[in-house]
Amino acid sequence: KFVSAFRSFSKRILSLFKKDYNYYLTKPELGVVYYPLNEQLLAKWQSAIDKQIPVFLFGNYTCSKGCDVYIELNSEEELKFKLPTYPKNIKELQIIRFWFEQLFRCSFQSASFFYKIFNPEMIKLLFENNNKNINFYIQQLYSIYPSNSIYKSQFEFIIDHLIITQEIKLNFYSMDNIDEQNNYLLKLLFNCGKRINCICCVKIKEIQKLIGLIVNNIKMSTDCSKIVSKFEFSFFYSQMEIKADRIEISENDEKIAICEYKNIYNPSIKYLAKYYFPFFEEDDDEIRRIVFERI
Repeated sequence: KFVSAFRSFSKRILSLFKKDYNYYLTKPELGVVYYPLNEQLLAKWQSAIDKQIPVFLFGNYTCSKGCDVYIELNSEEELKFKLPTYPKNIKELQIIRFWFEQLFRCSFQSASFFYKIFNPEMIKLLFENNNKNINFYIQQLYSIYPSNSIYKSQFEFIIDHLIITQEIKLNFYSMDNIDEQNNYLLKLLFNCGKRINCICCVKIKEIQKLIGLIVNNIKMSTDCSKIVSKFEFSFFYSQMEIKADRIEISENDEKIAICEYKNIYNPSIKYLAKYYFPFFEEDDDEIRRIVFERI
């Protein structure tokens, strides 16, 4: 569910479409939807139709007919439109491009994708000649679940098409390849600092190895401006040994081991890592949460 921050968007869009906002029933004004195509683009679009390049990618299920996209405009109004998974003709691709363009022009308070995403291959195809602003602007993205079958495209979508001003949550429950989990997550953490403010990861597997890679990258990075300023991990199991700079106790009686990591090329770049332990439980070595934040 998307929450739009712009009232003007709702007034302009609702004036173009019929009551149920199903695009198959629309009669948009001339020139609003239909994007002019030269012979080269027309051939590429037709090739995408013939190859059945999907608009949506699904991690743990399929939906061949299409998906509804919901936008909550305010507490009383909601816009719904349906896009096909597999476009059948050029006209459908033009309508799909139109809806993408409207979404790129908006800013959303929150969004959820879960196991499905817009296919980044389709986005790049539709906006090949105008790729400067093909981003979704979102404050909070509640969940994307990287999945075994589509995780490469999911990370491509996040890296190339999302601007997150508050935080994004990633749930790795459905991803089994630990090396790929670490490789793609490191790429995200150390290259998207200008696009994503905070990343929250849950259900990370073998997190001890990942933390070692993160600490090493913080120390060795030659361009710290690309590092995400805050990221945290929760809902995992680990009993890693921590050499803390100091220990604190939180208001919730958690023991917090605090470590400071500096970049060797620019010592002014520092990240504070907080490792949260349950204070009053017997299994005192089990870390419950880890938070990295630039200071």
